[in-house]
Amino acid sequence: MSWFDSEKTKIRKSHIINLMTLAISDGHIDKREQDLLFDIASRWGLSPNEFQDLLKNPHKVKFTPPTNNQDRAYQLLDLVFMMMIDEKIRESEMDLCKTLAPSLGYPPSIVDKLVKIVVDSINQNVERDILAQKIAAMN
Repeated sequence: MSWFDSEKTKIRKSHIINLMTLAISDGHIDKREQDLLFDIASRWGLSPNEFQDLLKNPHKVKFTPPTNNQDRAYQLLDLVFMMMIDEKIRESEMDLCKTLAPSLGYPPSIVDKLVKIVVDSINQNVERDILAQKIAAMN
């Protein structure tokens, strides 16, 4: 983490570290998870070099929460999608999601409901932006 990172960059890097933590919660990061991590990092505006630096130095990133409901919702969507990528949501992944949810502004008590809404919506091909709006409204 650079002294010169903007707040927005700190939030983005923090998000990728949360996703990496979730991906490895089952003991390893498989190819699908790694590809998804790279895709999300790209979507959030991180360069391939920044992404590689995060992989090598995750300990340098301090958690920085998103500052608005829309970014909180997108981060939650990414977390659930990461849990789903290997086609099985594990208890360890769900536990970690419940741990991270309060830092995103969601009480742990509604995480099961939120995950179900996201999973069902993804399976029904609901557009990402529409789903994010729905989740943001619940915060």
